[in-house]
Amino acid sequence: MTRAQPKQRSRVRKSPPVAACLPVNENSERDRCTYLFIGRVYPERAAVTWAGSTKFEGVGDGNEVPVSELTVEISHSQITAKMVCPSLIKNIWTAKNIVDESARTMLDAFNFFHGTGFEMDITQVIPPGGPASQFLIPQVPAVSEIARSGGLAAEDILYFLNSPQQWHLRRVLSDFRSAVRSPVDTGFYCFRAIETLKNGLAHERKTDPEQKSSWDAFREHYGIAEDHIRLIQDFAKGPRHGNVQYLRELPDSRRAELFTVAWEIVTTVFRAVKAQMDGSPDRLV
Repeated sequence: MTRAQPKQRSRVRKSPPVAACLPVNENSERDRCTYLFIGRVYPERAAVTWAGSTKFEGVGDGNEVPVSELTVEISHSQITAKMVCPSLIKNIWTAKNIVDESARTMLDAFNFFHGTGFEMDITQVIPPGGPASQFLIPQVPAVSEIARSGGLAAEDILYFLNSPQQWHLRRVLSDFRSAVRSPVDTGFYCFRAIETLKNGLAHERKTDPEQKSSWDAFREHYGIAEDHIRLIQDFAKGPRHGNVQYLRELPDSRRAELFTVAWEIVTTVFRAVKAQMDGSPDRLV
């Protein structure tokens, strides 16, 4: 007697979500391209879920990112954002910044409503033709070597940050962290960091930091060009006084330029502080 063999259960693999470019209509050569952005709310164990999906229309600068439609959802601390574009995105980092700002708008609403302070990151994008994905981390490659090339080591920075006399320098690096993480506020945080350095010098000299001359003294003391400070100030002038209608979404290339100038200014000051604390002569001190 032959026993019937049990049927083997076939495994069905679920395919990962795939972004795609699809024709808008049969007579159009233009593609409608879908990018999927994925992120997380921290701490994840809180399982934040908020208000279903939210649609943001007309996002994009029309250059690096075509004017597009964005839908964002936060469910169980997972962020999913679908950006539907009329053509391919030229700079994925500019698109990531747009998605980041939109998702933060939703999370800020959640935080206000519940009295919480959750944070978030957009960590991954699946481009059209996926499932190959690109991981996104909060970084500015343009400035990654400035401190090192300026003669600073990690232990140098930690050394004078721990000095009671240099408490204001901690606020500078805190603002830089916020500038990296909040694209739309990049100018605001970078300028506040520079202004903190200016005020620190004024207090050290026992002069009034509110006087316009304190800026002249700061530039002269550290050898910083006035147009470099004005470049950053122009992006911060409105928002730092609450005039948020002047906030500008920065393309990634423009944001990198802003960061480079700010990083170089702070590196110059840090070099002078290090030389001063080491007791070594330096032309900047």
